Amino acid sequence: MFTNALSTPSFSQQTHFITGSTGFIGSSVVLELLMHTKDDIYCLVRSTKNKSAQQRFMDLITDLIVQYNYQNLISISDLQRCKIVEGDLFSSFDRIKNQVFAKVNYFWHVAASLNYDEKYKEDIYHINIAGCKNILELAYQLNTQKFNHFSTAYVVGKKTGEILETVVENSESNNIYEQSKLAAEKIILAENRFEIKIFRPSIVIGHSKTYFAFNFSGLYGFIRRLVQYKNIITKTDKQYLENNPIKLIMDKDVLVNVVPVDYVAKAAVKVGLSNTTQKVFHLTSKSVPKAITVVDAIFKMVGAGKPMYSNSAVGFNELDLQFNEKIDFYSSYLEGTKHFSKSNSDNILNNDSSLVDCLNVDEILQYVTWYLNELGVKDLETN
Repeated sequence: MFTNALSTPSFSQQTHFITGSTGFIGSSVVLELLMHTKDDIYCLVRSTKNKSAQQRFMDLITDLIVQYNYQNLISISDLQRCKIVEGDLFSSFDRIKNQVFAKVNYFWHVAASLNYDEKYKEDIYHINIAGCKNILELAYQLNTQKFNHFSTAYVVGKKTGEILETVVENSESNNIYEQSKLAAEKIILAENRFEIKIFRPSIVIGHSKTYFAFNFSGLYGFIRRLVQYKNIITKTDKQYLENNPIKLIMDKDVLVNVVPVDYVAKAAVKVGLSNTTQKVFHLTSKSVPKAITVVDAIFKMVGAGKPMYSNSAVGFNELDLQFNEKIDFYSSYLEGTKHFSKSNSDNILNNDSSLVDCLNVDEILQYVTWYLNELGVKDLETN
């Protein structure tokens, strides 16, 4: 079904090279390029003990075509434009170059560590910073013209209010992940060998039509930890949560900004292929409901009662403290309101009716329902 990178290349209009092609966002970027270009796409993929790089890629992409209902949009002949390059962010340049047979017009750097725990600092920095430096040199050796990098809207850290699509000089980060992504941005923006574009998505969730996802960080991580906590509590005392609502440290006015993975990919490809001279683009939602509304609904759906909100842990019992510790990473998104400006993105995307970047509470809860079903949570309370 797929051609290997070592086979004769096809003659396409442009050539792309992408890291992270088996990741949540990267795989959607590959699918978007397949649907909206006739170009060849070199996909950097690691092999595993049990699967070759090509088999890993093939298994994932063919499954996603079904999960996202793209069967009528991507054909077997389209898939042959994917050229699998076996390797990783730190493979030797010669090893990679020996598998690429064309000048790379567009380089898409999507691969990253999404970990945030301080104890993994060395690994996070290695992948997100050292890996970025390595990939920039690889892109240069592949004669790349345009370099598109995926960052995060949260590189601004604790900053609140209006967040512009501009270079972040300094920020007080919430965690190691944000620090590493900001450091990578600075390295990339210092480059003068390529045309640079940086994409900053907010919290990425499943597909807008089918809700399917296979990366369960962000919103999904919060849900998973709530379900785990609720199950532990009710196993010993089924009535506990009825009389002792969970207490959360949370700003009642904070907004939740989530975007479907296919929106992120569509927007990134359209911006990435454009001739704009702007460099930073928010791939975020324009419809941002209050987090308290979404969190209340999630608690109700899983049968965890109605939570209580506070600005501090004063008055929290031991169980409350344990739960807030479990969601410590997510708490940074529950404090301080951010309004992400989209002027740069809108200049390119505004006239595209296929790009829907507004989700109301009921629509967000459809993604929650899908994930709770994946977790095997039964008897969901949806009214």
